[in-house]
Amino acid sequence: MSSRCVPTSVATGSVPSSSPCSTGSLRPRIGSDWPRSSNAVNWTYLVAFFLVALVTGEVLSTTALLIEEVGFRRYAAKDNARLAAWGLVEALWFRPVMAWWRLKATLLALSGRRPGWGVIPRGEAILEQPAEVIAPLTR
Repeated sequence: MSSRCVPTSVATGSVPSSSPCSTGSLRPRIGSDWPRSSNAVNWTYLVAFFLVALVTGEVLSTTALLIEEVGFRRYAAKDNARLAAWGLVEALWFRPVMAWWRLKATLLALSGRRPGWGVIPRGEAILEQPAEVIAPLTR
């Protein structure tokens, strides 16, 4: 017996009266095998979604790098390739971590606790005189 209710006619969406889904509902039957089913996750769509997110992040990073390069010509070709490679790492590591931090801060703000940086200890080191600093020459 099928674990899904499938209409026999696409035009009318009807289910035959002998079907276990003949109650008029086209929702899938949730049987005892549903949580352990290998079809709980459609891996094709999951991989496609991941690749689209990865490519979109790379396109955004590369576009930003291209705009910077066209405008200012700061980097050599080797450095541009290295920055493009770091764009892949950014999409795999930094963006998910940043999304988690944003979610956590939003939940803290909605619960009434104010997200912040915490307490920055101030000691005698702040009172010391800084060393003589010479500003770097600009181009």
